[in-house]
Amino acid sequence: MHTDVNMLATAPVVILLAPPPLIAGQEQKLIEINARQIYAVYSGESFCFRLGFAFVSFKGNGFAVLKERLTHHQPKTFSKRPAA
Repeated sequence: MHTDVNMLATAPVVILLAPPPLIAGQEQKLIEINARQIYAVYSGESFCFRLGFAFVSFKGNGFAVLKERLTHHQPKTFSKRPAA
């Protein structure tokens, strides 16, 4: 997570993700994740703090929803075969 505030949570946190639907017009799903923060570092390149989290558990089928979104939103790259 990127933020302009340096923060470090020592207690567990709840992260809410609302990824866009896979198909236009579908209902947007909210993913609730229990997590713990593991780092906060300043990034001079982007002029913000980067916060790192370890996901502990997902509410309901949140893990499956997130996995589906990531699987279908990753760009697919193919290596080109050299010309013969």
